[in-house]
Amino acid sequence: MQIRSILYSLLIFAALTAIPSSAAEPPDIAKTLDRILRAYNAADAKTFWEGASRQVSDFSRAADLFQFRYIEGPQATYGKYVSRVFREQESAITDDFAVLIYQTKCQKRPATLVVNMTKEDGEYRLVTLEFEDP
Repeated sequence: MQIRSILYSLLIFAALTAIPSSAAEPPDIAKTLDRILRAYNAADAKTFWEGASRQVSDFSRAADLFQFRYIEGPQATYGKYVSRVFREQESAITDDFAVLIYQTKCQKRPATLVVNMTKEDGEYRLVTLEFEDP
């Protein structure tokens, strides 16, 4: 499952790098990501997926899958999220999509955070979020 998301991220990143993009993290994305990561720390699946893209299936939003995919996986490995630094050169933001790469500090050890978002109804919405080894 992680390989598929990595390939998906790389494919979108490759496609978006050919499109002019904004380099800085927009405040609206930062605010959305702050809410998502607070929910991640609290193991709150409902709030985590609140306002997510319509591309995210009901199956993916299930509390049991959230527990397995985020709490028993990355949170067990890296610990709770503490802070992040936007990796501007590796990220791509367009009017329709955003592939965001961050270096994160977590309680147990650092991680790379890869976030894919799509713009729906005028705002960026979560599609995928993955913690990976730096």
